[in-house]
Amino acid sequence: MDQIVMRAGRALVGAMAGDDWPQVRERVVGFWLDGSGPPPQPGGVDMGAELDELREQVLRARAESDRDTEKALEGACQIKLQQLLSASPAVGLDLSHITNQV
Repeated sequence: MDQIVMRAGRALVGAMAGDDWPQVRERVVGFWLDGSGPPPQPGGVDMGAELDELREQVLRARAESDRDTEKALEGACQIKLQQLLSASPAVGLDLSHITNQV
């Protein structure tokens, strides 16, 4: 797995529990929709909805001090980001920006 993906996954999960989440969410959805990421698949999951669901899981894990679940969610996020990067290498720059933003 790419190092940028590892860092971005950690940063993204961390941002989900923070005050900057709306801006980070907008940026992730933005690069997905603006052509940097792969095109959405017909009938596929809405990226914003997927991020919102992941955020709810992160917040629950933090509220319950469940570090194992939080790490698992971080890994799931990293896998998704790796898929995005593999489909479109230009996503690497966006991931760098996200990592530096949070």
